[in-house]
Amino acid sequence: MTVPGVAPLFALFATATATPFVVDASGSTSPIADVSGSAVGAAIPWSLLVLLALVAALAWLWLRRRRRRRAELAAREQARIDAAVAQALEQERATAVTASAE
Repeated sequence: MTVPGVAPLFALFATATATPFVVDASGSTSPIADVSGSAVGAAIPWSLLVLLALVAALAWLWLRRRRRRRAELAAREQARIDAAVAQALEQERATAVTASAE
């Protein structure tokens, strides 16, 4: 049920008081003691919860993508370093072979 002008804030508290009157055959009224009651009801803000879930999902996806990108960059950098080391060792071996041949 939707109640206009009432924001869903997870719990709604309500109190009501009724003053009953007894009308007799002659038309006179006599008041009876007031009756009051209170209740608590759930009012879940579904649109807000969906919005928070979307924001959380987007943040999680962004962080996941960022971690993967950093891991890929680190792997590329390590491959570049490994290639440079292999090239330097190869040049050193070639120099050593040429020096020993002379």
